Amino acid sequence: MNSILKYLREIFYLIGSDKKKLPKMIFLFMLVSLLDLIGIGLMGPYFTLVINPEKVLNGTFGTILENIGIALAPKELIVTIGVFLVFIFLLKGIAAVFINRAILKFSWNRQTVLRIKLMKSYQEASYIKFIKRNSSDYVQSILTLVGQFEGHVLQPLLRLFSEGVVAIGLIIILSYTTGLGLLLLTLIVSLVLI
Repeated sequence: MNSILKYLREIFYLIGSDKKKLPKMIFLFMLVSLLDLIGIGLMGPYFTLVINPEKVLNGTFGTILENIGIALAPKELIVTIGVFLVFIFLLKGIAAVFINRAILKFSWNRQTVLRIKLMKSYQEASYIKFIKRNSSDYVQSILTLVGQFEGHVLQPLLRLFSEGVVAIGLIIILSYTTGLGLLLLTLIVSLVLI
């Protein structure tokens, strides 16, 4: 556990002043998670509405529609909710593109800043300290190691966090709607992982 915390502290150190941008990115991750939850949460009632409209209209969903003041025929409701679902998933897809763009931009900017800092520290080093290392070490640090940090650590960590927020949201909605389904899903995934 201490090694993980140390590793995270080192990553935050390398992120530097760009840490201020992380809350905005986390907000974007949560927004996409919310769109996912709305879309997936409406899929069940929508399919039930298509298969058995009377069951849905006489249940909780019908009561909610009455309270809002929406009185549509079943066919009109199917079309309206279908269009709304398409809109939600389209919006989610567009948001996902912007989030991927934000992750890449953040990572590439950080890569540029780190390379500039390394170049500056090498240029400001004393001549005796500079010649103690092979010049290929400096080149490798600037080109390879910084690129590896950006491509193999920073980007995957941001993507993991983004997908983790969505996964947590889905687990919450699954546990709320169908605890048994979540239990079965957990069991199946655990068996596959084992």
